[in-house]
Amino acid sequence: MRRTLSLSLLWLALSASQVHADPRIAVDYRSGVLSVFLDGSYAGATYQVWRSGALAGQFSPLLAQATLCTGECFVTDQHVTPGATYYYRFDLSASNGEAV
Repeated sequence: MRRTLSLSLLWLALSASQVHADPRIAVDYRSGVLSVFLDGSYAGATYQVWRSGALAGQFSPLLAQATLCTGECFVTDQHVTPGATYYYRFDLSASNGEAV
């Protein structure tokens, strides 16, 4: 039997420059694990993903350190509660250290 659980993801913030026009964020929730993907080609960039339980709250990193994007830029968040609202932020840096 398959159960459908809903998560309220009201806001995903993304720091991006005009070089990468219209990046999209995809969110997938399966078997109690939330995955957040950055859609686009950012190979060679490093990224960090942050989460907060409130829009004006403090964001905490989901990754221990900035991670190299080798094609897909994503993180899984295994500590979510169905029905809760979470706010995610992607920070991208080009290989030269500049914000993307």
